[in-house]
Amino acid sequence: MIRRLVVGVLVLVVLTYLVVLGGVQWAFRARTDALREGSAIATTAAGPVEYAREGSGPPVLVLPGSFGGYDQALMVGRSLVGEGYTLVAVSRPGYLRTPLAVGATPAEQAAAMVTLLDSLGIRRAAVLGVSGGGPAALELASRFPERVAGLILIAALSGPKAQPPGPKPAATWGDRLFGSEFSTWWMLRSLERSGTAALAAPIFSDDTRRRLTAAPALLDQYFQLAWFRFPTALRWDGYQNDRAQFGAFRFEGFATISAPTLIVHGTLDRNAPIEHGDRAAASIGGAEYARIEGGDHFSSITRADEVRGRVRDLLGRAAWDQR
Repeated sequence: MIRRLVVGVLVLVVLTYLVVLGGVQWAFRARTDALREGSAIATTAAGPVEYAREGSGPPVLVLPGSFGGYDQALMVGRSLVGEGYTLVAVSRPGYLRTPLAVGATPAEQAAAMVTLLDSLGIRRAAVLGVSGGGPAALELASRFPERVAGLILIAALSGPKAQPPGPKPAATWGDRLFGSEFSTWWMLRSLERSGTAALAAPIFSDDTRRRLTAAPALLDQYFQLAWFRFPTALRWDGYQNDRAQFGAFRFEGFATISAPTLIVHGTLDRNAPIEHGDRAAASIGGAEYARIEGGDHFSSITRADEVRGRVRDLLGRAAWDQR
């Protein structure tokens, strides 16, 4: 009986291991395949740039934040497709299939985006920079004003943010048993299963906690956003580069930005503190400022209707036809 019990336990352990291993590997392959199938690679003068293009009408180039590739950019800008715009969602250098060699600094990334527009036959586009995509968006609007019809900054960095790069976290026992992506996969699965308990994290303002708790569909959108860091291996170079670049980013080109500009920023944003929004609004001539009281880094989700309305108004005033 003892022998049967021991054998039964061993069989259960092996089956559990195989189920978890299969789940992690399946999730990795499915995610990797979906990312590859959902994008294209443009051969530009700066090197290969990954992008996805949807819709028809005036083009809007979306520069996503840290950890996000073109997949994050699609989530941010997809509502514009139904409003008559062409969405060009990019993976910034170091993310997914855009190599870091395409451009490490925000200025280099801005120049690379111009080569992407050239390769796609786009003369002029509105530029939407989110969070860590803000520095490249600012450089693009400043250095290449003739290519930018309008500038939208959502929870975007506009100056230095000290984030020194650190070593990649050491592999856990789970990573050694189930593969290098296990820790990220397990963390994100646990986050989803925690439901509203995840909102206890200090990155959320009380306003966001209340809104996400009251609207499960919005909470699901937050969890979708969290999954944009998986697989980590395809995003790590860009993330480390962002941390190094943002600490040294001191933008001097505010006065040269001539495109109609909208800045959206929550007053309680802990990821990109409100001074980043205040700085851009005070320094860009004629900028429209949607300063969201009580909002945080996720106000574009929790106050989507309000933010989309402001974005729609800005795009309606964009200088599409100027040369």
